[in-house]
Amino acid sequence: RFYAHHRKPPLLGFFHHSSKQIVFTPVLAPLDRITPGRFSLGHYSNQVLLDSRHGRVLVKDLQLGEVVVCDPITSKYHR
Repeated sequence: RFYAHHRKPPLLGFFHHSSKQIVFTPVLAPLDRITPGRFSLGHYSNQVLLDSRHGRVLVKDLQLGEVVVCDPITSKYHR
């Protein structure tokens, strides 16, 4: 529905590694900005950020040897 009206969804921010955790950094103007904690993946020093697209984040769990798809909006993980 959003796509039909606006065509291209806005870039809310990006994920990156910082101090042994994967963090979200917002890029919108301060009034529209989403707080970094809203899309937090938690503090997992055994995960490596692989990619993020279409609202999902792909990480590798080094301890379990699995690739996990994270949905930061719903806080769900799909193994």
